[in-house]
Amino acid sequence: MYVKVRALPGAKKERIIEMGDRRELTIHVREPAQQNMANRRIIQILAEHFSVPSRSIQMLSGFRSPNKIFSIDP
Repeated sequence: MYVKVRALPGAKKERIIEMGDRRELTIHVREPAQQNMANRRIIQILAEHFSVPSRSIQMLSGFRSPNKIFSIDP
């Protein structure tokens, strides 16, 4: 399954906002967008949200962009 994510790093409160269906999300994370910290936290949040291990989530695009695409294997 592919998931589109709009990342908002440096937020005061972490939260997930679903846009339409479960395949488009906006994720607010506390970690800054430095040294891949926000991306790693987003993977952890996605793993909790979809109840899968974090090793089954792979970032396909958007490594340096706020718009990201993830592949999630059940």
